[in-house]
Amino acid sequence: MVFQTAREAGWLIEPARAMHVGFGLVLGANGKKLASRAGETIKLADLLTEAVARADALVNPELDAGTRAEVAQAVGIGAIKYVDLSSDRGKDYVFTWAKMLSFRR
Repeated sequence: MVFQTAREAGWLIEPARAMHVGFGLVLGANGKKLASRAGETIKLADLLTEAVARADALVNPELDAGTRAEVAQAVGIGAIKYVDLSSDRGKDYVFTWAKMLSFRR
């Protein structure tokens, strides 16, 4: 129904096609699915903020404030992208702050 609605709204115009791509579940430390209805999920904004803050703690303190902020943002968000893209999207994975915000692989 979503794809048909997109076609009817003019958002999905031939030759473009849409297809469902499945992925695994994000699990909590207890091995159970993080349920958004139960309020157990981690908000993306919180994850990004924490990643940038942790990266900022590692950035060369001799840099000026503007450069330091730019580097911290690039490194923090880059670390999250790497972790997310380095796992098989079809498999479940356990969310931990340490794993998502690790600057080592």
